[in-house]
Amino acid sequence: MQVFWIELAEPSPANGTGIGVGVTPIDVDDAEVQVNEAFGSCEIASARVIKSMDEIEQNHVRPNMGNFLVRGIWFPNYSGW
Repeated sequence: MQVFWIELAEPSPANGTGIGVGVTPIDVDDAEVQVNEAFGSCEIASARVIKSMDEIEQNHVRPNMGNFLVRGIWFPNYSGW
């Protein structure tokens, strides 16, 4: 598994995707499946592998993210995922 930062073609601050989505998938296709299951049908504008958590925005994302070591969406951090 790899850690990805996803930017959506049409981000929505209403569902927390305004600045992007952090996801740990099996592969990039799994990332798309997870994002679509969580937020409905979404077009991914870009997906980049995160090699270090220092690459993550430090003031909002870092203190509010979930566990990036397991498969799933870790930002936005909603309970139940």
